[in-house]
Amino acid sequence: MQSKSALLQKESKISVLSLLKFFYDEEVFTSLIREIYNSDPEISLSAIRASAALGNELAIPHLYKILEKGRGEQKTEAIRTLAVIRAPSSITQLLKYYPLFQEKELRAEILTALVSISPEDRKVQELCKTVVQDGSVDKTLRIAASNAVIAARDVTYLTTVMKTVPEDILCNLFHKALMLDPQTSGRVFEEFVSVSKSFSPETLGYFLAGYLIFVRNADYKYLIERLTGKAKKVVKFFLSALYECPCGFANPLRVFKTLLILPYVSLETERLTGNNLEKIVELMRKESPFVLNELATITVAHLDTLFIKIKRHFLSMEGVTQREELLSVLFSRLVEQYATPALLDDLNRYFKGVRIIPEAKLIENLQLSVSQADDEEKNRMKACMQVFSTTRKGDSLRTQTLLGWVNLERPSLMRRLNRFVRLAGMLGIKTVIKNIQKILEFARTERVTYLEETSVVSLCQLYDKFTLDHAPVYFLRWKEMLPSLKGYIRGTRFCKPPVLLKDIAELLMKPELTLDLRKLAIDTIEKTDFTGVKGVLPFFQRLLFVENTSDEIRARIGGVLCQWADATIFQQMLDLISHAESCIRVIACQVIRVIAQKDPGIPREVLVNKCYTLLEDEKPSVAQEALVTLLALKDDYAIQVLGDYFLPEKRKEAPALIARLSRPFSREVLAVLFSKITTDDPEIQNKLREVLEEVAGSEQSEELRNMLLDTLHSGAKTQETGGLKPATEKQTSIIDEAKLEFKFKRENSQVLTVFFCDIVSYTEKTSIVNTSTLMKLIHSFEGIVRPVISHFKGNVVKTLGDGILAVFKHPLAAVLASINIQKHITSYNQFKTDDEKFQIRIGLNTGLVIRKQDDIFGDVVNVASRMQTTANPGDILLTHSTFDEVKAFVRCTELGRIKVKGKEEAITAYAAHELKPEHANLLKPAATKTAGGTGDGKRSGMQAESTLNQSMFTPSFDIPEELNVGKALLLELVKVFSDIAQAVEEVAKDYQEEYEFKKYLQNKWDALIKNWNKFSRDQVATVNEMLFDQRQNIGT
Repeated sequence: MQSKSALLQKESKISVLSLLKFFYDEEVFTSLIREIYNSDPEISLSAIRASAALGNELAIPHLYKILEKGRGEQKTEAIRTLAVIRAPSSITQLLKYYPLFQEKELRAEILTALVSISPEDRKVQELCKTVVQDGSVDKTLRIAASNAVIAARDVTYLTTVMKTVPEDILCNLFHKALMLDPQTSGRVFEEFVSVSKSFSPETLGYFLAGYLIFVRNADYKYLIERLTGKAKKVVKFFLSALYECPCGFANPLRVFKTLLILPYVSLETERLTGNNLEKIVELMRKESPFVLNELATITVAHLDTLFIKIKRHFLSMEGVTQREELLSVLFSRLVEQYATPALLDDLNRYFKGVRIIPEAKLIENLQLSVSQADDEEKNRMKACMQVFSTTRKGDSLRTQTLLGWVNLERPSLMRRLNRFVRLAGMLGIKTVIKNIQKILEFARTERVTYLEETSVVSLCQLYDKFTLDHAPVYFLRWKEMLPSLKGYIRGTRFCKPPVLLKDIAELLMKPELTLDLRKLAIDTIEKTDFTGVKGVLPFFQRLLFVENTSDEIRARIGGVLCQWADATIFQQMLDLISHAESCIRVIACQVIRVIAQKDPGIPREVLVNKCYTLLEDEKPSVAQEALVTLLALKDDYAIQVLGDYFLPEKRKEAPALIARLSRPFSREVLAVLFSKITTDDPEIQNKLREVLEEVAGSEQSEELRNMLLDTLHSGAKTQETGGLKPATEKQTSIIDEAKLEFKFKRENSQVLTVFFCDIVSYTEKTSIVNTSTLMKLIHSFEGIVRPVISHFKGNVVKTLGDGILAVFKHPLAAVLASINIQKHITSYNQFKTDDEKFQIRIGLNTGLVIRKQDDIFGDVVNVASRMQTTANPGDILLTHSTFDEVKAFVRCTELGRIKVKGKEEAITAYAAHELKPEHANLLKPAATKTAGGTGDGKRSGMQAESTLNQSMFTPSFDIPEELNVGKALLLELVKVFSDIAQAVEEVAKDYQEEYEFKKYLQNKWDALIKNWNKFSRDQVATVNEMLFDQRQNIGT
């Protein structure tokens, strides 16, 4: 297993190499070459990948060497890198390697590389043609080689070979042919009309797309027959290929007409159809206004004709009031939507009395026909099965008549009509407004929801006054008129200015609004241009507080606020920084940051003060947003707070914070981020690589390049944030209080376990016993408590008359001391009179404590005191933070949530009883323990003992008796080392940091003593003199 330092160096190097791929100069290329030969495979791979730069010919001979002697993955990456470098000289070498490698993956990579470098090279073509035509070669290789055949644009050969290759290779060839120039593609696709009947749906879809786009004299009848045939999957592949095609259309009108008559297959294909129509309209709007007019003419001509055709013998619900009649209409419409011609014939015969097929079989076939429909449609079909059990002749006759009107083509005609309505709005054809109004009325009457929604959207696009004037009715009765409401919400996106904004606002204020509708409305707001629209910002603010609004929706509203925010809402946002809900606090920080960047005139001192109050917020997201805001405001102390997030206690939050940081990074922020590139945390490493890639493409790229090379050449030496020193303190005002308080806490805080104990009923004892007895009682109390605290390396902060306040570096040490103290008092009381007996209560809490001038402060101290006053006589009460650290080793009882003075929320309390039997060794005398490792025993107990011993570790600076040179100097050094060890206790953040430094001092002392006798008397005298001079200069 690698050591931590080795892992750090490796991860750092991989990050540096990954980032160097964005720089293209000889110094970078040379540095990468050195690492290509690194013994660590991951570092080597990173260097190979980073060398993939066009024109990096320095790397080519080294990549050949990797190809000959490297491992499998290294060879693969080397070939890919050669493909990116694209040096013509590497073609010959790759052609030599091809027969030498037997692995098909490597051969496929070589073929891909050759195609990338020079697909038209004669030797490359010869190899690829051989591979494509060789039926014994693996399919992967033949597909890779076929790309070269396509790229060569040799139409004669291409069409010949395409007629002999398997289907999957042919599909790939058609797909690639869509990317060629129109003339070449047209000749290729024209050759395959006669054999297209045997194509699979995917191959046929790609082929028909190319045939439609590129072949000028295409057989339109043949094309439509193939697209409207039985293979519905063809339509999906056809539409996808059409949309992906990067070039224009040889005949846009023909493509347009084809899209309009395509059959309806699914919602997915309908979406693709709409996207393709929009693509054509936008393309013609830019390139050919004349063709755009033709598109409008086609739309107008077909809209009415199609509508009249649909209404003929339509299975109408207008005027239907009786249940049985409604069931017959619904049944017939479901049959029209989902039945096959054969099933329709069977149903017609059945209701005419010719019952060849049993009723049960017919019902089974009907249920099977709706198996792919949504649950609502399935339930409707299930309800309609009652038409089979009716006994009334009139009901059966009505069903028979309606089935006779069923037109299985009508669903496709309805979808085509929907496309024309959408196009009318897209093309802005105002002459068809009345036609669309009739279609809308029809859709509402017949409950054709998709047509109703599309009609409303198009009428909004056309600014139809009648439709817009009636919008409030639909917003008011939104539960009853959902399709029209959705249409209005979508249609508002096309109205400038957004005329229905007030209605959408009132809708969003309704707590009972469904999540789908709320998301749709927010989506419209996000896409609306509010330039010049007044009064929208207060409305957005109110939306944040609508009942039942999720945090996801609030975050999206916050995004809109950030986009349009200005100084008019600064004060309101400033007030929201103190809001009870964390999501609101985060949004307030984000919006204020945007306002501050837009308007330099806002009171920044007030904002800075507020942000510093949030740095200690219980929600990490809030504290992070506050810090990002301070950094954006270029606050002089924020850069140091940023560094705190990479310390062990906050490291888990660092990736999220890095992602939040505003771009572009300031020089100071970039320096801090880069200095952390040597961290061994994989999540931080990945996030740093991600954000520093952004820097590589910015104005700061040169600075980043130099940092990367410096780090690589100096062995992953951590960069310092040069020049980033705390600003000189200036005269402060009340506005700076929050910042100063945060700074004070940050620089004077430690993670400690606070210990409070006091004598139970001491006040009552003072009134019934004499002073002498009280003094003896206090003496006995302190005589028990103080030695135990000292034994477990606690520090008494102060005595409080009948109580003691102490601190421990390790929570387990505090609990062990507390258990021992209670045991000692129980033993003491066994042989004492009632006046001499006493009991104590102990309260413990763990957290960040402020230490200043031999005292401690903070919320952690206050809670520990409250726990002690809440405890029963003889009890040890722990907060959850202490319990969480000791629960594996100490038997505890949860007492539930208790209310303590000064806290709004109740606190969970636990009573500690005794050590679990398997961890009894933790109570052995401290002298028998060492601060060493844990070995291979029982992991949990050994780890606990190790960390406990670390927290109790005291270095010993002993002078061996046999040393006889410079003893006076050694005594001085003992004092210096001891002073440093004591100072460490005051400044270390936690027991781990304290232990590491004390252990370092111990190791240095041991090394000094070991080599002491090697010093000459003159050398000792010189050191003594230097030590004296230094102490004179700096003071003891």
